[in-house]
Amino acid sequence: MHIDRMKVAGELSIDYTFNHINILLGEDNTGKSTFIKLILYALGIAISDFIEKISQLYLCEYISLDFTTKSNRKYNVIRKLPYSDIIIVTPYNENEEIISEKVQIHNLFEYSDFC
Repeated sequence: MHIDRMKVAGELSIDYTFNHINILLGEDNTGKSTFIKLILYALGIAISDFIEKISQLYLCEYISLDFTTKSNRKYNVIRKLPYSDIIIVTPYNENEEIISEKVQIHNLFEYSDFC
């Protein structure tokens, strides 16, 4: 899987398009770990202490990832913050347009099988 784009909505917002190789550099407390944890959260990983901290500060509303699978299929996933057991998965067509009528809603268990 290749992550193509990450978007975080809220006070802690980011819209980042990934290249083939990406390097995170920065001083302490500049958000490198937060960046990685948001990606992991969108991929269905449970990071309780991190999510509790984010929810207390009301920093994020949701995270959205666009990714391409090994079979070259493209998807968008959205997971709400501060915590959600539901992940919305939407495929892209060959023209890289979202196919809204094929939206899938997964719980974390189903999503782990999907990824």
